[in-house]
Amino acid sequence: MLESSLSDHRYRHVVRVTRTAIALAHYYGEDEKKSAQAAFLHDMAKKNEKRYFNRLLELGYVNEEDWEPSPYFHAYLGGLAVRYLLGVEDMDIVRAIQSHTLGSDHMSRLDKIIFLADLIEPGRDFPTLPAIQEAALQSLNEGVLKAMDNTISYLVKSDSSINPQTIVARNALLKEMKEAKKG
Repeated sequence: MLESSLSDHRYRHVVRVTRTAIALAHYYGEDEKKSAQAAFLHDMAKKNEKRYFNRLLELGYVNEEDWEPSPYFHAYLGGLAVRYLLGVEDMDIVRAIQSHTLGSDHMSRLDKIIFLADLIEPGRDFPTLPAIQEAALQSLNEGVLKAMDNTISYLVKSDSSINPQTIVARNALLKEMKEAKKG
């Protein structure tokens, strides 16, 4: 089903993200099956936003005013589609899908794995990728922080707006990291 609803390019990306998420889950002792499921479904709504939104609207899970297309909308919508259209009841998986682009202020290890796997999968190619991959092997938090910093830097340099959720997520991660150093 998923393969037929995504472009070949997007489907290959999803497969690479899934493999990367499984490897990170294994490395960090996270549930590999949940990581694989969240990774495989993370871009389910990408380029299919209107179709999923309309179906969720028909079923009463969203309202017209919830339509807010952006480069990040597929993550929010994908989480809803996975939960209400596919019947995935595991909220860890739903949250990981919904936070895979912007992060969140309470990221679990699964959230961080999907966030990183999406960015560092082997099909990606950008100058700072090796540094992010290396940080991801130092610690999950270091990898996510380096990824967020990279994204924010890129957006600033390209004179693009920064979604406030990314700033909130980064600040929460910094707080978590500081508290972990104290304890």
